[in-house]
Amino acid sequence: MKYLDIEKLRDLKLEDFMATKPYPYFNTEGVLTESGFQDLLANMPPLDMFEQKFGYERRAGQAPHDRYSLEYTPDMVVSQPWQEFIDELCSDAYRKEIERLLSAKKVEFRFHWHYTPSGADVSPHCDARREHGSHLFYFNSNYDWDPAWGGSTLVLDDGGRLSYDSAPSMDEFDNVIECDSLGNYSSLMLRTDHAWHAVHPIDCPEDRLRRSVIEAIMCHGGVRFDQFEANYAIDFHEHFALELGNLQQLETDGLIEMGNDEFTVTPEGRLLLRAIAMVFDEYLQEPQVAPKFSRVI
Repeated sequence: MKYLDIEKLRDLKLEDFMATKPYPYFNTEGVLTESGFQDLLANMPPLDMFEQKFGYERRAGQAPHDRYSLEYTPDMVVSQPWQEFIDELCSDAYRKEIERLLSAKKVEFRFHWHYTPSGADVSPHCDARREHGSHLFYFNSNYDWDPAWGGSTLVLDDGGRLSYDSAPSMDEFDNVIECDSLGNYSSLMLRTDHAWHAVHPIDCPEDRLRRSVIEAIMCHGGVRFDQFEANYAIDFHEHFALELGNLQQLETDGLIEMGNDEFTVTPEGRLLLRAIAMVFDEYLQEPQVAPKFSRVI
């Protein structure tokens, strides 16, 4: 499997990249091959590998970047597609293009995955001065995400006014450019003291999440919890604790087979697919059984 379409970077002229305003960035489709993108999307790392990064203090009083974070180390066990992709990112071909575009020598790569839950955002900031830049790969598919729910990288134009050591609000910027991040897109960004960027708050409707679970049951005859944890940054066992409890009777009746991190519908259960799926319909939950509370993270 080939993951990188390196020609996308080779075709980018340095003078064009450097002339991009408000600072050099390259937001484009197809730096990953389509088959590579789909393979990586289907094998995202499970949420239980991630560290919760909530409430951490940032430079100059900037608001914390609340999210789940996973930093790759050489001894980490990841799925084969992700290991092969990381190997490609460490190749001489990719390194050469990154060094060319960022005007850097002997760059060292650090690899992170970030999952951001509903209600969280990334406040305006510039990357640390020790860095040359960032290359962001997005894994929000057209099937399970709507840009209206947030999550896109925002390129911010400060007009060269703001101090690197400051904590500006969004309304202090002259212009806000929203990067394309739905589907097979990526953003390469050169770090400068004015390369401000941010992410709007995530606001994924609860009914959309539940509809995706119902669709998985109806169309695929089961649910893999890790896929929803990766796509929606939730702990599936915690978020759907009531529903998983209600599935126990269906398991006893032989309609589903329950594993630690998935369940599948049995041949007998396929005759009652809709009834099984409706366990996840929030509008059918009895209020006296499952009173709803506001939850703040």
